[in-house]
Amino acid sequence: MSLLEMLVVMALVAILTAGGIQSWQGVREAQRLRQGALALQTFLGRVQAQANAANDTRLLWVEEGARGCVTTQPPPPAGCGTASAALYPAARYGVTVQAFSGNGMGFYGLRNTAQPGHITLRNGAGHIRVVLSGQGRLRLCSEDNLSGVPPCR
Repeated sequence: MSLLEMLVVMALVAILTAGGIQSWQGVREAQRLRQGALALQTFLGRVQAQANAANDTRLLWVEEGARGCVTTQPPPPAGCGTASAALYPAARYGVTVQAFSGNGMGFYGLRNTAQPGHITLRNGAGHIRVVLSGQGRLRLCSEDNLSGVPPCR
């Protein structure tokens, strides 16, 4: 093999590697978004179970933005960065809380009901909406056709 052939082969390998790295980063971003949305869904499920067990009302408080969080009470003065079991910190999962329906969304222990609404999370891969129905059902939907998450309708 000549030097010219070897340079051509090395250039092709470099081009394919660069494309693979770019694709891999997109897959990692999508996975982070899915994990963050599943963690929020799990957090909301715990809040719902606590409201049902105590036959109590648990309304959600949401701070939007890159350092945002979701909690059942206003966050402490230190902000959303404090560790607490009653707090979902979006930054820990590499996502941003982009939108909140803000209509008193929460859970009511009486008959396992809820005030419907949604919370939208986003990162470089797209947007995922965590939807709460009036019957207390939590589900995820994707606004950007992410694999593994049904599309929003």
